[in-house]
Amino acid sequence: MALVERITVSNCNFIGTTNGVRIKSWQGGMGQATGFIFENLNMTAVQSPIIIDQFYCPQGNCPLKDGGVAISDARFINIHGTSSEQEAIKILCSQSVHCQGIYLSNINLSWENHTALANATILNANGTVEGPVVPKVDFS
Repeated sequence: MALVERITVSNCNFIGTTNGVRIKSWQGGMGQATGFIFENLNMTAVQSPIIIDQFYCPQGNCPLKDGGVAISDARFINIHGTSSEQEAIKILCSQSVHCQGIYLSNINLSWENHTALANATILNANGTVEGPVVPKVDFS
């Protein structure tokens, strides 16, 4: 079983990138990924500033599979800036292996050059929001 743990990304600027901070895993994979800290980050025109994706499929049209890498204890703290897409936060976890212990605090991401608010999509994840988090995240 594969294990990834204690990953920290801090004090970085992301400018015009496809992804900001990202955790991805294949459907049907096995193992555990835990202990992530993403803090003090600035995003400028980033397509997906914050993303967890348990449905990674680079070639497209992958069949849905049960199982997955268990993702837990991922902390996103003091992340600010702009998203080039309306969906600034994506936490997409599988039905069979939910993401656990996701923590967001002091997040402010806007949709670049738009008056509409950025949004967040949360699927099969449990977590905590503390302090201001924009766009709004709901783990219910």
